Amino acid sequence: MSGSVAVVLGASSGAGNAIAHALAARGHTVRAVNRTGNAAVPETVEPVAVDITDPAALATAVKGADIVFMSAQPAYVNWVDAFPPMLATVIDAVTAADARLVMVDNLYMYAPSDHPLTERSATGTG
Repeated sequence: MSGSVAVVLGASSGAGNAIAHALAARGHTVRAVNRTGNAAVPETVEPVAVDITDPAALATAVKGADIVFMSAQPAYVNWVDAFPPMLATVIDAVTAADARLVMVDNLYMYAPSDHPLTERSATGTG
Protein backbone atom coordinates (compact mmCIF):
# COMPACT_ATOMS: atom_id res chain seq x y z
CA MET A 1 0.00 0.00 0.00
CA SER A 2 3.06 2.24 0.00
CA GLY A 3 2.47 5.49 -1.86
CA SER A 4 -1.24 4.87 -2.06
CA VAL A 5 -4.12 7.19 -1.32
CA ALA A 6 -6.39 5.91 1.43
CA VAL A 7 -9.80 7.33 2.27
CA VAL A 8 -11.31 6.63 5.66
CA LEU A 9 -15.10 7.02 5.78
CA GLY A 10 -16.32 7.60 9.31
CA ALA A 11 -12.97 9.03 10.41
CA SER A 12 -14.39 10.31 13.69
CA SER A 13 -15.49 6.83 14.77
CA GLY A 14 -13.21 4.84 17.06
CA ALA A 15 -12.16 2.41 14.35
CA GLY A 16 -11.99 4.99 11.57
CA ASN A 17 -9.92 7.38 13.62
CA ALA A 18 -7.48 4.61 14.61
CA ILE A 19 -7.15 3.58 10.95
CA ALA A 20 -6.47 7.18 9.85
CA HIS A 21 -3.79 7.56 12.53
CA ALA A 22 -2.15 4.21 11.70
CA LEU A 23 -2.02 4.94 7.97
CA ALA A 24 -0.63 8.44 8.54
CA ALA A 25 2.03 7.06 10.89
CA ARG A 26 3.14 4.77 8.06
CA GLY A 27 3.46 7.72 5.67
CA HIS A 28 0.38 7.13 3.54
CA THR A 29 -1.69 9.89 1.99
CA VAL A 30 -4.95 9.86 3.94
CA ARG A 31 -8.30 11.60 3.54
CA ALA A 32 -10.38 11.50 6.71
CA VAL A 33 -14.05 11.78 5.82
CA ASN A 34 -16.87 12.54 8.22
CA ARG A 35 -19.93 14.79 8.21
CA THR A 36 -18.18 17.81 9.74
CA GLY A 37 -14.58 17.51 8.55
CA ASN A 38 -13.53 17.84 12.19
CA ALA A 39 -12.00 14.45 12.97
CA ALA A 40 -9.11 14.48 15.45
CA VAL A 41 -6.44 13.37 12.96
CA PRO A 42 -2.74 14.14 12.46
CA GLU A 43 -1.83 17.31 10.56
CA THR A 44 -0.68 15.21 7.59
CA VAL A 45 -4.22 13.86 7.11
CA GLU A 46 -6.65 15.77 4.90
CA PRO A 47 -9.99 16.22 6.71
CA VAL A 48 -13.00 16.19 4.38
CA ALA A 49 -16.60 17.04 5.27
CA VAL A 50 -18.97 14.81 3.30
CA ASP A 51 -22.40 13.32 3.79
CA ILE A 52 -21.64 9.86 2.45
CA THR A 53 -25.27 9.34 1.50
CA ASP A 54 -24.75 12.05 -1.17
CA PRO A 55 -23.48 10.15 -4.24
CA ALA A 56 -21.84 13.14 -5.96
CA ALA A 57 -20.09 14.37 -2.80
CA LEU A 58 -18.87 10.88 -1.95
CA ALA A 59 -17.61 10.31 -5.51
CA THR A 60 -15.51 13.47 -5.17
CA ALA A 61 -14.17 12.38 -1.76
CA VAL A 62 -12.98 8.97 -3.00
CA LYS A 63 -11.72 10.11 -6.42
CA GLY A 64 -8.12 9.02 -6.88
CA ALA A 65 -8.21 6.65 -3.92
CA ASP A 66 -6.52 3.28 -4.07
CA ILE A 67 -8.31 1.97 -1.00
CA VAL A 68 -11.37 3.08 0.96
CA PHE A 69 -12.00 2.04 4.56
CA MET A 70 -15.72 2.06 5.41
CA SER A 71 -16.20 2.61 9.13
CA ALA A 72 -19.19 4.97 8.98
CA GLN A 73 -22.39 3.73 10.54
CA PRO A 74 -25.85 5.23 10.91
CA ALA A 75 -27.43 5.40 14.34
CA TYR A 76 -28.48 1.89 15.35
CA VAL A 77 -32.14 2.87 15.50
CA ASN A 78 -31.87 3.77 11.80
CA TRP A 79 -29.84 0.79 10.55
CA VAL A 80 -32.66 -1.09 8.84
CA ASP A 81 -33.61 1.91 6.72
CA ALA A 82 -30.33 3.81 6.46
CA PHE A 83 -27.50 1.28 6.19
CA PRO A 84 -28.40 -0.53 2.93
CA PRO A 85 -28.68 2.66 0.82
CA MET A 86 -25.61 4.16 2.55
CA LEU A 87 -23.58 1.07 1.72
CA ALA A 88 -24.88 0.99 -1.86
CA THR A 89 -23.71 4.59 -2.32
CA VAL A 90 -20.28 3.70 -0.92
CA ILE A 91 -19.95 0.64 -3.16
CA ASP A 92 -20.94 2.67 -6.23
CA ALA A 93 -18.43 5.43 -5.44
CA VAL A 94 -15.60 3.00 -4.68
CA THR A 95 -16.33 1.04 -7.85
CA ALA A 96 -16.32 4.22 -9.95
CA ALA A 97 -12.98 5.21 -8.38
CA ASP A 98 -11.58 1.75 -9.19
CA ALA A 99 -10.48 1.44 -5.56
CA ARG A 100 -10.52 -1.43 -3.10
CA LEU A 101 -13.08 -1.40 -0.28
CA VAL A 102 -12.33 -2.54 3.26
CA MET A 103 -15.36 -2.91 5.51
CA VAL A 104 -14.95 -2.21 9.20
CA ASP A 105 -17.61 -3.92 11.25
CA ASN A 106 -18.62 -3.12 14.81
CA LEU A 107 -17.36 -4.96 17.86
CA TYR A 108 -20.55 -5.12 19.90
CA MET A 109 -20.83 -8.89 19.60
CA TYR A 110 -17.72 -9.27 21.77
CA ALA A 111 -17.83 -9.39 25.56
CA PRO A 112 -16.13 -6.52 27.40
CA SER A 113 -12.37 -7.03 27.57
CA ASP A 114 -9.27 -5.27 28.82
CA HIS A 115 -7.20 -7.05 26.15
CA PRO A 116 -7.03 -6.75 22.35
CA LEU A 117 -9.88 -8.58 20.63
CA THR A 118 -9.19 -11.47 18.26
CA GLU A 119 -11.30 -14.00 16.39
CA ARG A 120 -11.03 -16.20 19.49
CA SER A 121 -12.26 -13.58 21.97
CA ALA A 122 -15.35 -14.34 24.02
CA THR A 123 -18.65 -13.08 22.66
CA GLY A 124 -21.28 -11.32 24.69
CA THR A 125 -23.84 -13.90 23.59
CA GLY A 126 -22.53 -16.60 25.94
